Formats: sequence, structure tokens, C-alpha cells
Amino acid sequence: VKLLGKGAEDFDLPVNIAVSAASKTAIDAIERAGGSVRTVFHDRLNLRAELYPHKFAVLPRPAYPPPRLMARYMDPERRGYLAHLVEQGEGAGEPAG
Repeated sequence: VKLLGKGAEDFDLPVNIAVSAASKTAIDAIERAGGSVRTVFHDRLNLRAELYPHKFAVLPRPAYPPPRLMARYMDPERRGYLAHLVEQGEGAGEPAG
């Protein structure tokens, strides 16, 4: 799911949402209303666990995205769920900073 900024000027509800991608306008609108956005990669198993958690005795750990998408999910400006790895200097063999 990609969150887009259409109607951002009318948005005023604080929500906390996890999506595959989000536009800068959408992120700004949600954070201005007091909410938060986190972009998260879901492989098939994790997506199934999100949709049907009652079918899992133990939820699978989050998967890493494929290399072509890694930068998106490590970017703090895009609110990527792996952004903390860049801050800690651990990301995908690349130096932090």
C-alpha cells in the first residue's frame, strides 16, 4: 500500500500507520496531525501473518527487502523501518552517515 498526499490539507486526525511507501506530502500531513508513518517491507510470509495473525503460533520476524529496495527502507526521511541501522552504522555493508 502506498500512502499518497491527495487531500492532505484536509487531514487532521492523528493516526499511526505502517505502509509500503508514502509520499512526502502524506508523511507531513500525518505528522502535522500528531500521527506517525512507518514504511515497512512485507514478503509473502509476513504479509500473510499481518492479514491472518491468528493462524500463526509465533509471528515471523520481519524480512529484509531485496537489494533494489533496501535504500527506501533505510531512509529516515521516508520513515523506513530499517533507518535505525543507518544511525547505528550497520546498514547493508555501507558506512553510516
